[in-house]
Amino acid sequence: MTGDPEASAFPEREYWIAGAQKELRSLKDLQVSALVPRSSVSRGKTVLKGKLVCKRDESGNIIRYKVRHVAKGYAQQPGTDFTKTTAPTAHLESFRSILHLAATLG
Repeated sequence: MTGDPEASAFPEREYWIAGAQKELRSLKDLQVSALVPRSSVSRGKTVLKGKLVCKRDESGNIIRYKVRHVAKGYAQQPGTDFTKTTAPTAHLESFRSILHLAATLG
């Protein structure tokens, strides 16, 4: 299993492997990411890498056998890898209006 090398040393590593497979299958099913062969990447372009992270609490104890794929976005270069950023946000007034309509219309 790639990702957290300490997790693969646990006796419960089968649970971690199953969690990693489930996460990768979920990413594929939701079409969130795609595997790109390095040979198909244009010269001067890079592929955004990621890693699998196993969930633990602050003291390192296992919370549950859940694995998440985390993109290494810090490696991106503005202007080369992306040109703009957006973050969907809602104004409080918009949210209140929607709640008012929902309450009025039942």
